[in-house]
Amino acid sequence: MKNKRETTNKKHEFQKSMSLLTLGTELTIPIVVFALLGYWVDTEWDSKPTWMVTGLFVGLIVGAYNFWKIIRKLTKNDK
Repeated sequence: MKNKRETTNKKHEFQKSMSLLTLGTELTIPIVVFALLGYWVDTEWDSKPTWMVTGLFVGLIVGAYNFWKIIRKLTKNDK
């Protein structure tokens, strides 16, 4: 029978691997959402491509922040 420490270790490793799997989506989804929102504003206000480019930059910042938070959490747990 496995002891409690081995079970806890396996749970930690599983959580870590799941966090790594979500890294791509954590970076990509905000970029796409903000770019589409900017595109929609551009079509409504006829201001192409001002808001779409702004949305891309905002999405990139938000995505990079999410990415950084996950990496920081994972490296913090390793220590």
